[in-house]
Amino acid sequence: TLADVSKQLSKLWSIKSTAELRTDSDITKPISSHQLIDFLSRLIEITEIVDLNADKIEFLESTYNLKNTKNSEVRFRFLRLVIRARLLKRIDEIIAFANSNFRMKFCRPIYRDLGQWPEAKPIAIESFESVKNQMMAVCAHTIEKDLDLK
Repeated sequence: TLADVSKQLSKLWSIKSTAELRTDSDITKPISSHQLIDFLSRLIEITEIVDLNADKIEFLESTYNLKNTKNSEVRFRFLRLVIRARLLKRIDEIIAFANSNFRMKFCRPIYRDLGQWPEAKPIAIESFESVKNQMMAVCAHTIEKDLDLK
């Protein structure tokens, strides 16, 4: 039953415009952090999201109070959606998170996503080059491959 909530939320956020979501009371019901993580994970997996732009990202962020979350699992998934929305103005925030702990489960997918975004790839490469010596060798090596550096 708990997973049904996150499944339904991901469906709503993917098929409705931001204007439609603003009037939908289903999205404002309280959810647990586990449901939030599951919801964001499911949303990332959806290939087509209606109106995935700055307005929708900001509404998602304010609806679930994501701006100041200290939960790495939540932050990671949210920032991957920011990347999908191609919000270059938030690149510093994305890079800062990727370089905050060097856990491969977080930094590799973010660098891989940035490597597939032409405008962000040079910034990602520059950032990676400046911190790669602080990473575990396996993590640095795989990110080098993801960024086509090796």
